[in-house]
Amino acid sequence: MKLKNQIELLNNTLKLHDEKVDEHFPTDESQVPAYAKAQYMDLFSMLQEIAKAYEFTSRFHKASRKALAILITNLNKHSEMVNEIMDETNYKTWTKQADEHYTGVFYYDLHKTIEETLEEMKEV
Repeated sequence: MKLKNQIELLNNTLKLHDEKVDEHFPTDESQVPAYAKAQYMDLFSMLQEIAKAYEFTSRFHKASRKALAILITNLNKHSEMVNEIMDETNYKTWTKQADEHYTGVFYYDLHKTIEETLEEMKEV
């Protein structure tokens, strides 16, 4: 497994994020949609920081270049999916229910994207 350190960083970040989500999950159901949106944005920003770390170390380690390429490719696919849905559904006219629904879809897909990225890295 050539990308051991890169996998470990991404995996630990996902675990930490999931633990934080579980620990602070709102008991008031009306707060869940806003919480989900905040956690989606938090997770995405954490992934951007990981990409920066991979980019920095890629100058010295070929494995980081490969990990960066995999992560960026998969995040771009996720972003394209989000943009496509937002364009096709005219996100500016979303109702509160639609916004809550798509926030869940995007958050689930981002989480799934990270899991798939980890699997892809393990195959290298």
